[in-house]
Amino acid sequence: MAALKTQKPKDEFSYQFSADYAVSDDGSLSNVSLLSIGEADGHGQSFDLKSLQTAFALLSGQSLKAFNGHSFAPKASDAVGVFQGIHIDASAGKLRSSTLQWMAAFKKHREAEYDSLLEMAREHPETFGVSVTGKIDLVWVTKRGDEIDAFEDWLYDRPAPEGTINDLPAVRFKKLYSADFVGSPAANDDGLYSSKSKISKPDSKKDNQEFAMNILQQIQSAYGAKPEALAEAINYATANPEADFAKIQTHLAQFEAEQASAAKDAKITELEGKYAAEKTRADGLQSKLKKLTGGQESFEIGEGQRSLKKEDLDEVRAAYAALPAGKERREFRDKHPEITNWK
Repeated sequence: MAALKTQKPKDEFSYQFSADYAVSDDGSLSNVSLLSIGEADGHGQSFDLKSLQTAFALLSGQSLKAFNGHSFAPKASDAVGVFQGIHIDASAGKLRSSTLQWMAAFKKHREAEYDSLLEMAREHPETFGVSVTGKIDLVWVTKRGDEIDAFEDWLYDRPAPEGTINDLPAVRFKKLYSADFVGSPAANDDGLYSSKSKISKPDSKKDNQEFAMNILQQIQSAYGAKPEALAEAINYATANPEADFAKIQTHLAQFEAEQASAAKDAKITELEGKYAAEKTRADGLQSKLKKLTGGQESFEIGEGQRSLKKEDLDEVRAAYAALPAGKERREFRDKHPEITNWK
Protein backbone atom coordinates (compact mmCIF):
# COMPACT_ATOMS: atom_id res chain seq x y z
CA MET A 1 0.00 0.00 0.00
CA ALA A 2 1.29 3.44 -0.87
CA ALA A 3 2.09 5.77 2.00
CA LEU A 4 -0.61 8.24 3.02
CA LYS A 5 0.30 11.87 2.34
CA THR A 6 0.54 13.90 5.55
CA GLN A 7 -0.63 17.34 4.35
CA LYS A 8 -2.64 18.93 7.26
CA PRO A 9 -5.38 19.92 6.97
CA LYS A 10 -5.80 17.53 4.10
CA ASP A 11 -7.73 19.89 1.80
CA GLU A 12 -5.67 23.09 2.20
CA PHE A 13 -2.82 23.76 -0.23
CA SER A 14 -0.52 26.47 -1.52
CA TYR A 15 0.30 26.58 -5.24
CA GLN A 16 3.33 28.44 -6.56
CA PHE A 17 3.59 29.99 -10.03
CA SER A 18 5.81 32.51 -11.75
CA ALA A 19 4.06 35.85 -11.25
CA ASP A 20 4.34 36.83 -14.95
CA TYR A 21 3.70 40.53 -14.38
CA ALA A 22 4.63 44.03 -15.53
CA VAL A 23 6.17 46.68 -13.22
CA SER A 24 5.36 50.36 -13.78
CA ASP A 25 7.58 53.33 -12.90
CA ASP A 26 5.56 54.02 -9.74
CA GLY A 27 6.13 50.48 -8.48
CA SER A 28 2.68 49.03 -9.14
CA LEU A 29 2.42 45.51 -10.56
CA SER A 30 -0.06 44.88 -13.35
CA ASN A 31 -1.43 41.87 -15.24
CA VAL A 32 -0.18 39.51 -12.54
CA SER A 33 -0.65 35.78 -13.14
CA LEU A 34 -2.04 34.00 -10.07
CA LEU A 35 -2.95 30.53 -11.42
CA SER A 36 -2.15 28.73 -14.67
CA ILE A 37 -3.57 25.73 -16.48
CA GLY A 38 -1.18 22.82 -16.22
CA GLU A 39 0.40 20.63 -13.55
CA ALA A 40 0.47 21.95 -9.97
CA ASP A 41 4.20 21.68 -9.45
CA GLY A 42 5.16 19.24 -6.71
CA HIS A 43 1.62 18.31 -5.71
CA GLY A 44 0.60 15.59 -8.15
CA GLN A 45 -2.46 17.66 -9.10
CA SER A 46 -3.49 19.64 -12.16
CA PHE A 47 -5.29 22.84 -13.09
CA ASP A 48 -7.81 22.91 -15.92
CA LEU A 49 -10.14 25.67 -17.06
CA LYS A 50 -12.72 24.76 -14.42
CA SER A 51 -10.03 25.13 -11.74
CA LEU A 52 -9.67 28.77 -12.76
CA GLN A 53 -13.46 29.19 -12.96
CA THR A 54 -13.99 27.88 -9.42
CA ALA A 55 -11.34 30.28 -8.09
CA PHE A 56 -12.84 33.21 -10.00
CA ALA A 57 -16.37 32.40 -8.83
CA LEU A 58 -15.28 32.52 -5.16
CA LEU A 59 -14.02 36.07 -5.50
CA SER A 60 -17.09 37.51 -7.27
CA GLY A 61 -15.46 40.87 -7.92
CA GLN A 62 -13.67 40.98 -4.56
CA SER A 63 -9.98 41.61 -3.97
CA LEU A 64 -7.50 38.97 -2.76
CA LYS A 65 -5.03 39.72 0.05
CA ALA A 66 -1.28 39.46 -0.58
CA PHE A 67 1.35 38.65 2.06
CA ASN A 68 5.13 38.49 1.83
CA GLY A 69 5.66 34.76 2.18
CA HIS A 70 3.48 32.25 4.02
CA SER A 71 2.78 32.41 7.73
CA PHE A 72 0.40 30.53 10.00
CA ALA A 73 -2.82 32.48 10.70
CA PRO A 74 -1.54 35.85 9.43
CA LYS A 75 -3.18 39.04 10.68
CA ALA A 76 -5.04 41.25 8.20
CA SER A 77 -2.66 44.08 9.14
CA ASP A 78 0.26 41.97 7.89
CA ALA A 79 -0.97 42.21 4.30
CA VAL A 80 1.40 43.97 1.90
CA GLY A 81 -1.28 44.63 -0.71
CA VAL A 82 -4.41 43.40 -2.45
CA PHE A 83 -4.84 41.92 -5.90
CA GLN A 84 -7.67 43.68 -7.76
CA GLY A 85 -9.48 43.21 -11.08
CA ILE A 86 -9.18 39.43 -10.97
CA HIS A 87 -10.26 37.79 -14.23
CA ILE A 88 -9.74 34.74 -16.45
CA ASP A 89 -7.38 35.24 -19.38
CA ALA A 90 -8.80 32.46 -21.57
CA SER A 91 -6.27 32.92 -24.39
CA ALA A 92 -3.35 32.31 -22.01
CA GLY A 93 -5.09 29.88 -19.68
CA LYS A 94 -4.47 31.98 -16.58
CA LEU A 95 -6.25 33.60 -13.67
CA ARG A 96 -4.88 37.15 -13.57
CA SER A 97 -5.07 40.28 -11.47
CA SER A 98 -5.22 43.58 -13.35
CA THR A 99 -3.19 45.30 -10.64
CA LEU A 100 -1.59 44.84 -7.23
CA GLN A 101 -2.49 47.74 -4.92
CA TRP A 102 0.29 48.08 -2.31
CA MET A 103 -0.96 48.90 1.19
CA ALA A 104 -0.05 52.47 2.19
CA ALA A 105 0.75 51.31 5.75
CA PHE A 106 3.12 48.64 4.39
CA LYS A 107 5.01 51.18 2.26
CA LYS A 108 5.23 53.63 5.18
CA HIS A 109 6.07 51.37 8.13
CA ARG A 110 7.90 48.52 6.38
CA GLU A 111 9.78 50.59 3.84
CA ALA A 112 12.87 48.34 3.66
CA GLU A 113 10.71 45.27 3.02
CA TYR A 114 8.76 47.14 0.33
CA ASP A 115 11.99 48.29 -1.37
CA SER A 116 13.34 44.73 -1.27
CA LEU A 117 10.19 43.29 -2.85
CA LEU A 118 10.16 45.95 -5.54
CA GLU A 119 13.86 45.41 -6.35
CA MET A 120 13.27 41.67 -6.60
CA ALA A 121 10.31 42.22 -8.91
CA ARG A 122 12.26 44.58 -11.18
CA GLU A 123 15.74 43.06 -11.20
CA HIS A 124 15.18 39.34 -10.61
CA PRO A 125 11.75 38.39 -11.98
CA GLU A 126 12.88 34.80 -12.61
CA THR A 127 13.03 34.24 -8.85
CA PHE A 128 9.85 36.11 -8.00
CA GLY A 129 6.69 34.09 -7.73
CA VAL A 130 3.15 34.08 -6.38
CA SER A 131 1.77 31.33 -4.17
CA VAL A 132 -2.02 31.00 -3.93
CA THR A 133 -3.40 29.43 -0.75
CA GLY A 134 -6.87 27.89 -0.55
CA LYS A 135 -9.12 24.97 0.37
CA ILE A 136 -9.88 22.53 -2.43
CA ASP A 137 -11.58 19.42 -3.73
CA LEU A 138 -9.84 17.04 -6.12
CA VAL A 139 -11.69 15.32 -8.96
CA TRP A 140 -11.07 12.95 -11.84
CA VAL A 141 -12.56 14.33 -15.06
CA THR A 142 -13.93 11.65 -17.40
CA LYS A 143 -14.04 11.76 -21.19
CA ARG A 144 -17.80 12.41 -20.89
CA GLY A 145 -17.13 15.47 -18.74
CA ASP A 146 -18.30 13.87 -15.48
CA GLU A 147 -16.36 14.47 -12.26
CA ILE A 148 -15.46 11.79 -9.70
CA ASP A 149 -14.06 12.50 -6.23
CA ALA A 150 -10.32 11.91 -6.30
CA PHE A 151 -9.08 12.95 -2.87
CA GLU A 152 -8.67 9.46 -1.46
CA ASP A 153 -6.97 8.24 -4.65
CA TRP A 154 -4.56 11.18 -4.40
CA LEU A 155 -3.85 10.53 -0.69
CA TYR A 156 -2.87 6.92 -1.40
CA ASP A 157 -1.10 7.59 -4.72
CA ARG A 158 -3.56 5.47 -6.67
CA PRO A 159 -3.45 5.68 -10.47
CA ALA A 160 -6.10 7.46 -12.50
CA PRO A 161 -9.21 5.34 -13.17
CA GLU A 162 -9.98 4.18 -16.70
CA GLY A 163 -11.80 6.69 -18.87
CA THR A 164 -10.27 9.84 -17.35
CA ILE A 165 -8.66 12.53 -19.50
CA ASN A 166 -5.63 13.20 -17.28
CA ASP A 167 -3.22 11.19 -15.17
CA LEU A 168 -3.51 13.80 -12.41
CA PRO A 169 -6.66 14.83 -10.49
CA ALA A 170 -7.97 18.35 -11.16
CA VAL A 171 -8.30 21.06 -8.52
CA ARG A 172 -11.67 22.60 -7.62
CA PHE A 173 -11.39 25.54 -5.20
CA LYS A 174 -13.74 25.79 -2.20
CA LYS A 175 -12.03 28.79 -0.54
CA LEU A 176 -9.26 31.25 -1.40
CA TYR A 177 -7.26 32.81 1.41
CA SER A 178 -4.47 34.83 -0.18
CA ALA A 179 -1.91 35.10 -2.97
CA ASP A 180 1.53 35.53 -1.40
CA PHE A 181 4.93 36.53 -2.75
CA VAL A 182 7.50 33.73 -2.68
CA GLY A 183 11.02 33.22 -3.95
CA SER A 184 10.51 29.84 -5.65
CA PRO A 185 8.26 30.05 -8.71
CA ALA A 186 7.02 26.92 -10.41
CA ALA A 187 9.45 24.87 -12.46
CA ASN A 188 7.34 25.22 -15.62
CA ASP A 189 8.41 28.88 -16.05
CA ASP A 190 5.19 30.73 -16.85
CA GLY A 191 2.92 28.03 -15.47
CA LEU A 192 1.79 26.96 -18.95
CA TYR A 193 2.55 24.34 -21.52
CA SER A 194 3.80 25.75 -24.81
CA SER A 195 1.16 26.30 -27.50
CA LYS A 196 0.95 24.50 -30.82
CA SER A 197 0.41 26.42 -34.03
CA LYS A 198 -2.00 23.81 -35.37
CA ILE A 199 -5.00 22.38 -33.55
CA SER A 200 -5.07 18.61 -33.34
CA LYS A 201 -7.07 16.25 -31.19
CA PRO A 202 -5.03 14.68 -28.36
CA ASP A 203 -3.97 11.07 -28.75
CA SER A 204 -2.83 10.60 -25.14
CA LYS A 205 -3.41 12.06 -21.71
CA LYS A 206 -0.05 13.84 -21.93
CA ASP A 207 -1.41 16.01 -24.77
CA ASN A 208 -4.68 17.02 -23.12
CA GLN A 209 -3.45 20.20 -21.42
CA GLU A 210 -1.84 21.41 -24.65
CA PHE A 211 -5.03 20.61 -26.55
CA ALA A 212 -7.12 22.56 -24.00
CA MET A 213 -4.82 25.58 -24.27
CA ASN A 214 -5.13 25.69 -28.04
CA ILE A 215 -8.91 25.36 -27.85
CA LEU A 216 -9.01 28.29 -25.41
CA GLN A 217 -6.95 30.43 -27.77
CA GLN A 218 -9.30 29.62 -30.65
CA ILE A 219 -12.34 30.46 -28.50
CA GLN A 220 -10.84 33.78 -27.37
CA SER A 221 -9.98 34.74 -30.95
CA ALA A 222 -13.42 33.86 -32.34
CA TYR A 223 -15.71 35.06 -29.53
CA GLY A 224 -13.68 37.52 -27.46
CA ALA A 225 -15.84 40.44 -28.60
CA LYS A 226 -19.10 38.64 -27.71
CA PRO A 227 -19.29 38.14 -23.91
CA GLU A 228 -22.34 35.84 -23.93
CA ALA A 229 -20.96 33.67 -26.74
CA LEU A 230 -17.51 33.57 -25.08
CA ALA A 231 -18.99 32.38 -21.78
CA GLU A 232 -21.10 29.74 -23.55
CA ALA A 233 -18.10 28.49 -25.56
CA ILE A 234 -15.93 28.20 -22.43
CA ASN A 235 -18.69 26.38 -20.53
CA TYR A 236 -19.25 23.99 -23.44
CA ALA A 237 -15.52 23.29 -23.79
CA THR A 238 -15.27 22.61 -20.05
CA ALA A 239 -18.22 20.21 -20.10
CA ASN A 240 -16.98 18.53 -23.31
CA PRO A 241 -13.18 18.28 -22.92
CA GLU A 242 -12.70 16.20 -26.08
CA ALA A 243 -14.66 18.56 -28.35
CA ASP A 244 -12.56 20.09 -31.11
CA PHE A 245 -13.05 23.69 -32.23
CA ALA A 246 -15.31 22.75 -35.16
CA LYS A 247 -17.72 21.06 -32.74
CA ILE A 248 -17.63 24.12 -30.48
CA GLN A 249 -18.42 26.36 -33.48
CA THR A 250 -21.40 24.14 -34.37
CA HIS A 251 -22.68 24.37 -30.81
CA LEU A 252 -22.24 28.17 -30.77
CA ALA A 253 -24.11 28.52 -34.08
CA GLN A 254 -27.04 26.62 -32.53
CA PHE A 255 -26.77 28.69 -29.34
CA GLU A 256 -26.85 32.00 -31.22
CA ALA A 257 -29.78 30.83 -33.38
CA GLU A 258 -31.70 29.87 -30.23
CA GLN A 259 -30.87 33.25 -28.68
CA ALA A 260 -32.17 35.07 -31.79
CA SER A 261 -35.35 32.95 -31.81
CA ALA A 262 -35.91 33.61 -28.11
CA ALA A 263 -35.50 37.35 -28.68
CA LYS A 264 -38.03 37.22 -31.55
CA ASP A 265 -40.53 35.29 -29.41
CA ALA A 266 -40.11 37.81 -26.60
CA LYS A 267 -40.82 40.68 -29.00
CA ILE A 268 -43.95 38.96 -30.34
CA THR A 269 -45.17 38.38 -26.78
CA GLU A 270 -44.54 42.04 -25.97
CA LEU A 271 -46.53 43.22 -29.01
CA GLU A 272 -49.37 40.78 -28.29
CA GLY A 273 -49.56 42.17 -24.76
CA LYS A 274 -49.74 45.74 -26.04
CA TYR A 275 -52.48 44.78 -28.53
CA ALA A 276 -54.52 43.04 -25.82
CA ALA A 277 -54.23 46.10 -23.59
CA GLU A 278 -55.36 48.43 -26.38
CA LYS A 279 -58.27 46.12 -27.29
CA THR A 280 -59.39 46.06 -23.66
CA ARG A 281 -59.28 49.84 -23.61
CA ALA A 282 -61.28 50.04 -26.87
CA ASP A 283 -63.92 47.63 -25.50
CA GLY A 284 -64.24 49.80 -22.42
CA LEU A 285 -64.78 52.89 -24.55
CA GLN A 286 -67.40 51.06 -26.59
CA SER A 287 -69.28 50.22 -23.40
CA LYS A 288 -69.03 53.83 -22.26
CA LEU A 289 -70.35 55.07 -25.61
CA LYS A 290 -73.34 52.73 -25.42
CA LYS A 291 -74.26 54.12 -22.02
CA LEU A 292 -73.96 57.69 -23.27
CA THR A 293 -76.26 57.01 -26.25
CA GLY A 294 -78.87 55.31 -24.10
CA GLY A 295 -78.25 51.98 -25.77
CA GLN A 296 -79.68 53.14 -29.11
CA GLU A 297 -78.50 51.23 -32.15
CA SER A 298 -78.77 54.29 -34.43
CA PHE A 299 -77.87 57.77 -33.35
CA GLU A 300 -76.67 60.54 -35.64
CA ILE A 301 -74.49 63.37 -34.52
CA GLY A 302 -75.01 66.67 -36.21
CA GLU A 303 -75.91 70.33 -35.76
CA GLY A 304 -79.25 70.82 -33.95
CA GLN A 305 -79.43 67.14 -32.93
CA ARG A 306 -78.51 65.28 -29.71
CA SER A 307 -74.72 65.02 -29.50
CA LEU A 308 -71.99 63.44 -27.42
CA LYS A 309 -69.57 65.51 -25.38
CA LYS A 310 -66.52 66.35 -27.43
CA GLU A 311 -64.12 64.65 -24.96
CA ASP A 312 -66.15 61.40 -25.07
CA LEU A 313 -66.20 61.43 -28.85
CA ASP A 314 -62.42 62.01 -28.87
CA GLU A 315 -61.91 58.94 -26.65
CA VAL A 316 -63.96 56.76 -29.00
CA ARG A 317 -62.00 58.00 -32.03
CA ALA A 318 -58.72 57.38 -30.16
CA ALA A 319 -59.76 53.78 -29.47
CA TYR A 320 -60.64 53.38 -33.14
CA ALA A 321 -57.25 54.76 -34.22
CA ALA A 322 -55.46 52.31 -31.91
CA LEU A 323 -56.95 49.29 -33.69
CA PRO A 324 -55.10 47.71 -36.64
CA ALA A 325 -56.40 48.66 -40.10
CA GLY A 326 -58.81 46.18 -41.65
CA LYS A 327 -61.33 43.87 -40.04
CA GLU A 328 -61.01 45.23 -36.46
CA ARG A 329 -61.75 48.80 -37.56
CA ARG A 330 -64.62 47.76 -39.81
CA GLU A 331 -66.29 45.87 -36.97
CA PHE A 332 -65.80 48.84 -34.67
CA ARG A 333 -67.44 51.22 -37.19
CA ASP A 334 -70.35 48.80 -37.74
CA LYS A 335 -71.08 48.78 -34.02
CA HIS A 336 -71.24 52.58 -33.97
CA PRO A 337 -73.25 53.87 -36.93
CA GLU A 338 -74.10 56.91 -34.81
CA ILE A 339 -70.68 58.35 -35.61
CA THR A 340 -70.33 59.50 -39.22
CA ASN A 341 -66.88 61.11 -39.07
CA TRP A 342 -64.05 58.89 -37.84
CA LYS A 343 -61.17 61.26 -38.56
